[in-house]
Amino acid sequence: GISLHLRGISAGTLYVFLEYFLRICLLWGLVNLLPVYPLDGGHISREILLRWNPHEGIRRSLMLSVFTGGSLAALALATMVRSARAAQELGEPTGSPFGGASLYIAMFFGYLAYSSYAVLSAYNRGRSRW
Repeated sequence: GISLHLRGISAGTLYVFLEYFLRICLLWGLVNLLPVYPLDGGHISREILLRWNPHEGIRRSLMLSVFTGGSLAALALATMVRSARAAQELGEPTGSPFGGASLYIAMFFGYLAYSSYAVLSAYNRGRSRW
């Protein structure tokens, strides 16, 4: 391994910092590949669906984005509620009902799902029926 001597920082603290840093980087990289527009995975799914079907590719990619974003938002909310109930059953203080990362994840993916839905609605209104 690599030995590093920093004054005031223990090796254990540095190890924990690097471990969390790597987890966050890997996790965000995976989240970024989800087929939710405007994330990179949304762009990738749009290009794949456009090549597969040039007439319906954009519409289908937006529908996939709405479904994926909405599902992830619902999953995050369900996780938040389940965690609060488990803490309540164990007699632990739950803190703020709006605390925790699950609410922010739900808001993030809910917003992305809504924005994809709005774009899909505008796209459908603007399409020619011929």
